[in-house]
Amino acid sequence: MLEAATKSAAAFFGQEAEFDTMEAGKRADLTLVEGNPLEDIRNVHRQGGVLVRGRWLPKDEIQWRLDRAPPSQRRRSSDRLTSSLLP
Repeated sequence: MLEAATKSAAAFFGQEAEFDTMEAGKRADLTLVEGNPLEDIRNVHRQGGVLVRGRWLPKDEIQWRLDRAPPSQRRRSSDRLTSSLLP
């Protein structure tokens, strides 16, 4: 599952040179989780924060913004929601 969301997605879109691994010069939006998802996949739901477009958003800030968002925006996928949180 984790590979499908990262490396396989980059290959599908033909974007391996831009993203698929964490390396200098590649895009690196990421989610930091509190626990190893390889040991327990439920750890993907234990988000510590996200790094998107070079800006760190800790989980407390994400929750603060979610609490103030209109109800229609609270139901977006995490990818679209994270993007909408940036100014």
